[in-house]
Amino acid sequence: DAHGVPADQQVIVYAGQQLKDEYKALGDYNIQGNIFCVVRNRKQGPTFTVTVKVLSGQSFDLSVAATDTIQEVKAQIEKSVTIPVEKQRLVFEGKLLCDTATVSESRIEDGNTLHLVVRLTVQGEAGSTMESQGTVCALRGTCDSPGACGLLNLGNTCYLNSTLQALSNTVALRRYYEAGHYKADISCTPDSMGGRLADGFANLLRSIWGNEFRIVKPHEVRSLISEKWSQFAGCRQHDAQELLMFLLDGLHEDVKRSPSPCPRGSESASSQCDASDSQDAGNCQTDSKIKDIFHFQVRSTTTFCDVGMRSEKFEPMVYLTLPIPGPEDTALAERSLEDCLDSFSKQEELCQDNWVWCDQTQQRERSLKKIELWTAPECLIIHLKRFVADSSSIDKDGSFVRFPFELDLSRWLAGPPTEGEQYKLYAVVNHSGSLSYGHYTAYCKVGEGSDKKWYFFNDARVTQASESDVVSPEAYLLFYERF
Repeated sequence: DAHGVPADQQVIVYAGQQLKDEYKALGDYNIQGNIFCVVRNRKQGPTFTVTVKVLSGQSFDLSVAATDTIQEVKAQIEKSVTIPVEKQRLVFEGKLLCDTATVSESRIEDGNTLHLVVRLTVQGEAGSTMESQGTVCALRGTCDSPGACGLLNLGNTCYLNSTLQALSNTVALRRYYEAGHYKADISCTPDSMGGRLADGFANLLRSIWGNEFRIVKPHEVRSLISEKWSQFAGCRQHDAQELLMFLLDGLHEDVKRSPSPCPRGSESASSQCDASDSQDAGNCQTDSKIKDIFHFQVRSTTTFCDVGMRSEKFEPMVYLTLPIPGPEDTALAERSLEDCLDSFSKQEELCQDNWVWCDQTQQRERSLKKIELWTAPECLIIHLKRFVADSSSIDKDGSFVRFPFELDLSRWLAGPPTEGEQYKLYAVVNHSGSLSYGHYTAYCKVGEGSDKKWYFFNDARVTQASESDVVSPEAYLLFYERF
């Protein structure tokens, strides 16, 4: 800066890597040679003016470049209002902006208004800050109903927030973590996080349902997810269904009952059975509370047309992906969930590239394939297959799929009859927009017993909703529980 180069235009490089601002001392880098200062032309690309509003009522204009990072915008703000960068939180259209994202990536345009929130240190017990505990209150105060608590967007994390809200309202799951029962099942397997993900998830649920905060920051869970699955690090938008798949698997690994207990675990041995070896496959013992709640089986039957034989294969599932029938499959412009279930269960002839290997003839044979539900879970997650890939692109199917609040699954169950085939809807994760520029929200039925009400969760904003609001063309993930 003494040589006339502003700090926000300096990039310090050592051994080919940029030295990040979060480090306070050069000693942290074990520097043993020359360091270089690269001057960044901050005004590359389109420049324009935005308005910055502070909660105190003060506002001022700021000239920014489309290629500026949010961190660099904060450095400019510090010069105007003398608020240190590390205490600044920038919010645009209700979302917390990510420091590493650029102005362009954040979809900020000329004339837009950014809201500047000053980060405060909130003291918790024993002098520790609440932020160090992971889930930080963004706004204290009781909710309209316990559980109707917003989640702060940490930078394109609407996909995470909506998924967490749906899981938070999965009663069996919430009770398991809130009451601390999961601690007896903590797993120390190489695939687990040693209980850290389970602890973080439990902390979040207690914050959401403690009725102490109106908005909660899911920082701890987000950090643990990013640590375990690096693709979720940073500020990129992701698919809620993909996140759900990884999160449930991670929670399963953290509380997987093992024959070899670890110090925190319990001595509960798991037994495994192969559904293909038993017609009583639906009673196969599961090996975690996550599997107890969500897992079920499908039966895949392959018929070899020219051989006169067939084979069966049973597969475990944690959610059910349903195709949305095209115009050729239904005479109605509006699809129903029943249409999707029929399409899923329909026998189809495989194209030649997908013919199945036949052990009897030792070659690939012309094949018919049929997939059916074999067992039903306690909680059924349905994934409507809205994103369809072809050879060159991924398109979204925005068809209106009408789904019921109560679902009788018996019509599609091929396994042994049971009494638990009736389900009621308790959460919906929605996706609006396109694959690249979309937004996730959720509808959840919040409360206890007969006092439950529908709420709409849009990151930090929570409003009461009606049943007519819940069924929309944006529905993406449906959550049903047995009753």
